[in-house]
Amino acid sequence: MTQDVLVVACGGAGCNVFSEAESVLECPVMLLNSNSSSSIRLAPEGMDGCRGDPGLAFSIAFENMDAIKEAFKGFRAVVVFTILGGGTGTGMVPIILQCAVECGCRTISVMGLPMSLETERRALAQESLAEISGLSDRMYLLDEDAVISMCPDTKAHSIFRMISHSILFTVKCIVDLLSGPFFATFFDKVYTFAYVSELSPVKAVEKAVNSSVPTVVDPIGRIVVAVSSEMGSTESDAIYEKVAEMTGVVPDIVRRNDREDTKMVVFFSVWSRSLLLLLPGLAVPDYPGGVSEHPHDGVVLVLGGYRAPHHPPEHDARGLPPV
Repeated sequence: MTQDVLVVACGGAGCNVFSEAESVLECPVMLLNSNSSSSIRLAPEGMDGCRGDPGLAFSIAFENMDAIKEAFKGFRAVVVFTILGGGTGTGMVPIILQCAVECGCRTISVMGLPMSLETERRALAQESLAEISGLSDRMYLLDEDAVISMCPDTKAHSIFRMISHSILFTVKCIVDLLSGPFFATFFDKVYTFAYVSELSPVKAVEKAVNSSVPTVVDPIGRIVVAVSSEMGSTESDAIYEKVAEMTGVVPDIVRRNDREDTKMVVFFSVWSRSLLLLLPGLAVPDYPGGVSEHPHDGVVLVLGGYRAPHHPPEHDARGLPPV
């Protein structure tokens, strides 16, 4: 069991997904919410949620920063998840990440974006991303529209189950990869991801690329494919060739700790022009591997995609050396 990585699920949706996930993730899990389901009591007695008010959630978390920081002591990295666009998760996540930063933890945020039909929630989610990105060493985005595009005829309750599976398995993958050279593998700042389960790993990757690339307007950056620990070299080579054929980008293939060959997670780094179009208002520090307002800053063109030069900054914004 990984003891130096903490997964924090925030808000109603986050707590529902991760309420019994500790044995699956094989690492400590903390639930932070504005009701009695929270691992740390944050809200006043008798309060049952923030009713869509992120300002109220922010205030509650801010008043409890000392308790949150105490809970984060001793962890090397904190992985924070919520579905943005509601009250509790949207309001609390910036404070949670700030607490982790002040404790000297590496911060990884995994954020869900509501489907386009939820216009107001999606707009609120997009507005929140700039601040969350600024407090995160890496940010991973799951666009619910991409999940729907993979299975357009699936009923609503099945879609939500698929989203939960995507999030849980991907967070497990991130926790696994944090035991290795995580920040060298995920060199860029922001990624989208797709989780697919198929009998054929090559078909799974093809489905993931088809569902995700249209949401990343232009261009595609680095692609990381996380495969099972026991996948053979023949299948890995086939995945490599399929991704390169479809995208023009040479992928990095990394191994998870599990043996589930039918499950695949594909990560797509998102570059500045794409992100500014998809997520207006998002801005992150301008350094190689980051996102700036200038699409070509700090990057070189390789095989039709954008790849960051392999010379990361000596220190990050907090004065910490890159991992």
